[in-house]
Amino acid sequence: MKSLITFGLFLFVSSEAHGQPLVAQAESIESTVRNADLVFVAKLIKIGDAKQVDGREVYHTSIEVEQNLKREVFNDVPYDRVQADIPRDLSVLKDWMERSCRLLVLYDDNAPYETKVIELESGKQEVMKADFTLLREPEAVIAAAKEALDQASPAIKRIHTFGLHVPRKRIADTQWDKYHGLILNVPVDKQLEQRAIQFLGSENYQEREQAARALRYFKSEENIARVKSLLGDPGWAYLRHPLNNNGIEVRYYGIRNAAYQTLKSWGVEVEKPVIREEVNGSEDEDPGT
Repeated sequence: MKSLITFGLFLFVSSEAHGQPLVAQAESIESTVRNADLVFVAKLIKIGDAKQVDGREVYHTSIEVEQNLKREVFNDVPYDRVQADIPRDLSVLKDWMERSCRLLVLYDDNAPYETKVIELESGKQEVMKADFTLLREPEAVIAAAKEALDQASPAIKRIHTFGLHVPRKRIADTQWDKYHGLILNVPVDKQLEQRAIQFLGSENYQEREQAARALRYFKSEENIARVKSLLGDPGWAYLRHPLNNNGIEVRYYGIRNAAYQTLKSWGVEVEKPVIREEVNGSEDEDPGT
């Protein structure tokens, strides 16, 4: 006999209470599924009574489970139905039920009111993988979730994530296009280490700075040498622009600083590099190189 569980199910939505942020933030599908306790492909089959929870209207619903992608380690019996409280407009819930819409449901024991739900309908979702691949088709989202779970160790309940800046061209014509940029939270794993090592040789200032910070998770003799090589990195950004500082340009060497802080966190003794520098603003040199 298949089992039945009940929990508070809430949709993940972004809040813009104080205006539109310049940079959006999102979770990669790998981070989302690996940090969830339960993951289902399911359908909404019943909408019950509404109640007020923290000032929000919540509907008690029943969800029929199509696939158990992730459940408790010692639970050998798959779920076939979930009772869930969803703070969502009644019109949305009715639409899901009338269309028998498939949903990817991700539940967190520690945050029952922050459960994430992705509508598995072509054109209804945009999900990004840790390698910045954009997924718009339901089966691609499910396949990516399964792949991430197959690679995860059941002994690790939660993973750290690291925010990577997604190249602007990757978010063109997406839900994030209205922002100046997107920071994607990805798992701290071997893939992140490999990406950071690749970024060390990038011509992009931001990528080298991310490499110096991301490698903090991966201490090794090889990585100590790699991070040390950034202590003299020529890349800089304006701390003060000469037009607003009486002709004096104040430069900030962020890559050097990130490298120095990573080495300090490892207990590696090195001389602190020049992090801040004042120069004559008349020099014709571009920042961020």
